Amino acid sequence: MRASFERFGKLDYVWLTFGTHHYVVINGVRDVVSRLSSTVKNIHVSSTISAIFPDPQALELASIQCDTPQGPVIHSGFHHIILASQATRAIPLLASYHGSLAKEDPKRQAVEDQIRCLRAFEYRNTIVINHTDSSMMPDNVEDQRELNLIYSSRDPAAFTDEKTEFPDCVSTSHTMATHVLALPRGLARIYQTTNPFVPLEKSRVLSVARLERAVVTVESKEALKGLSRENERRWWQCASQGEYRLGKLQGAGRASNSKGPGIWICGSFAYAGIPLLEGCVVSARNVVEQGVWKSEGIEVGCSPW
Repeated sequence: MRASFERFGKLDYVWLTFGTHHYVVINGVRDVVSRLSSTVKNIHVSSTISAIFPDPQALELASIQCDTPQGPVIHSGFHHIILASQATRAIPLLASYHGSLAKEDPKRQAVEDQIRCLRAFEYRNTIVINHTDSSMMPDNVEDQRELNLIYSSRDPAAFTDEKTEFPDCVSTSHTMATHVLALPRGLARIYQTTNPFVPLEKSRVLSVARLERAVVTVESKEALKGLSRENERRWWQCASQGEYRLGKLQGAGRASNSKGPGIWICGSFAYAGIPLLEGCVVSARNVVEQGVWKSEGIEVGCSPW
């Protein structure tokens, strides 16, 4: 069943991008971050959040503990906490908050339900390489596209020697994707290959990134209903094109006026469709617009983004 979901995900991607270009940010993601955060105050960097617990001065609020180079730091007074991370990273933080609540606290069960939901999401290690090696592209120029998906029928065991020579290779059970990055004319072509199963020319490698990517399974599709539920979709639309509302687990009971801070979850895995950046953006907007604003009674005539 997992393989079937992966195939449908690829078909959705082909359908959604049919007849269009694959767009990238001209000045890079750092430019996007600087623009979005230009009016934000109290930004903390090099501060890994290690625990969440009730604010000692006001139990209906939350405090967070951050581990910094100077040692642990406590920040308090939060009405809402938005976990914009992978499910595997959010679980330990929710577990710390769950363990800090009194057994009779109704918030405890709501947080426990969130943890159970997030445990249904699986991840796979992924390698992304930026390079100038054109051998990752199809040999025939007419077959080359902005995004090139390639699979191999060779036995994964046959790539043992290549793996030793180029440790960033993966097995042929993966689909290799090479994206041609759009650059100003006159500059050398740069490619971004995800999960290469053939070795690249080492001298042409610009950067290597290792990350985890969510995998859609039967269990995760069912668990997703607790975070995001479909309102409406036309017969010709893919899952990610429908209209969605937040699932009942969002806010950890805050929507029903329960005491305690609102705890919200967003990310690529928390939205229908292929777990990519689009899911991060839409799920984040839904959490703010349908969750935080609604629970605080805030009405905004026009979305600021």
